[in-house]
Amino acid sequence: LSSVHLVASLPTTYQEAPVVVDQYDCLDNQGWCRCTTGKMLTGLYKNGCDALYCLDQYHCARPADSTGVGDCVTISVDAALTNNNTGTSGTAICPASKMLNGIYRATCDSLSCIDQFEC
Repeated sequence: LSSVHLVASLPTTYQEAPVVVDQYDCLDNQGWCRCTTGKMLTGLYKNGCDALYCLDQYHCARPADSTGVGDCVTISVDAALTNNNTGTSGTAICPASKMLNGIYRATCDSLSCIDQFEC
């Protein structure tokens, strides 16, 4: 896990300042890591190592324009993030007008183990 890029059309204003969520074990094991309902993922903090379990904090904020918030969709991103299993990282994005709310991690510790986004 050499780099993580959140690519999204982020709103310029929020109803409140982004909240730092200290979830040191959120991506340690298989399962979801999510912001609370109505908030979007605005950032991740990684400590010194390069595995998914090194992502220790995430930032969540409620956009000022919350049109469509709550109408979440789950999308598969595993093939996109592994660039069709070539071992190089790719790009995965939420559908238009959707914002990233959660990340699903499978059983391994590499970037290719991010299987789904909740948008």
